Amino acid sequence: AQGEKATLGDLAGMESGPGFEMVDGGAFNADKAYKDSKDQNPIFTKVFDFATTKLFKVAETPHWGGGTLEYVALDKGVGSKGGLFYSAPPGSVKYGDSAFGNQFTVTEVSKEARDDAKAKKLWDLSEKLVGLTRSA
Repeated sequence: AQGEKATLGDLAGMESGPGFEMVDGGAFNADKAYKDSKDQNPIFTKVFDFATTKLFKVAETPHWGGGTLEYVALDKGVGSKGGLFYSAPPGSVKYGDSAFGNQFTVTEVSKEARDDAKAKKLWDLSEKLVGLTRSA
């Protein structure tokens, strides 16, 4: 890995209100912003309470991506193991449709992405920043 590590810090940027540059309150850094956004994906999917998958960078081709999403959505084994991050190594597409599920590596998300208190705070600050309120 190069550059700064992904970290949302204490969410000081979001707490400062609209116009913040970085979630953690730091100065804008494009590389870190990209990494931070990837760290937020499993947090938001956790709040939405569905399997954490590589939805935002799912595959090398649209066909492999569709098959991957189909596999994680329909396979009974995947559904019984919520909260996991599934990835396939580059080049997995060369194994064809029969490789769906067989090429996946189950990986735990970052410690920060598993932090329930931070997930709630991120969600609450996001709602506030976009002007949404939770319905009871």
